[in-house]
Amino acid sequence: MFAYGNRAMQYAMPIMVIHTLFMSFVGIYIAASGSGKGGIKDALASVLRQPMNYAIIPGILCNQLTWEIPSNLMKWVNMISKTAIPIIMLTLGMQLYEVIGKKINWSEIAFASVVKLLVAPLIAWVLCGLFPISPLLKSIVIIMTAMPSAANTTIYAIQYGSDPQYVSACTFATTILSFLSLTLLLNILI
Repeated sequence: MFAYGNRAMQYAMPIMVIHTLFMSFVGIYIAASGSGKGGIKDALASVLRQPMNYAIIPGILCNQLTWEIPSNLMKWVNMISKTAIPIIMLTLGMQLYEVIGKKINWSEIAFASVVKLLVAPLIAWVLCGLFPISPLLKSIVIIMTAMPSAANTTIYAIQYGSDPQYVSACTFATTILSFLSLTLLLNILI
């Protein structure tokens, strides 16, 4: 919205929903299987135990059938949804506090940051060039690909014991560095 205004939301929201679905299934599977505490069966069971994966179906049905959700229920949902980001940020902050005193391989963090903030948008730019899509959609896909690592990856890493210090450090580094990379990218694309 900052760069393109409300017209960008028609593309950005579906992309965000697809990304969230991908993280809900593939992200949780990778985090659960990366913990080394179980095999493929345990990782799939972790995906199936996530309540948000079951909330998707009623949400799609309500949207497609244009069902009106009672206002009292929506007030409750909105109140709960407003707590999600602060809780994730608090968890990330607590995890980063633990990282401060630990030995972190900053070359690995730098490599992950370069891949996330520079290589991924470059790949998105190449792939978007292969398809006949609007310039606005192309820019939005590239910008969304260049966003820093999501804080919810830290939650998954903590929950499944998949190297939360490394994931937290990557989230922190990509968030700080994205101030530079996104500024440069926006100046190129706009």
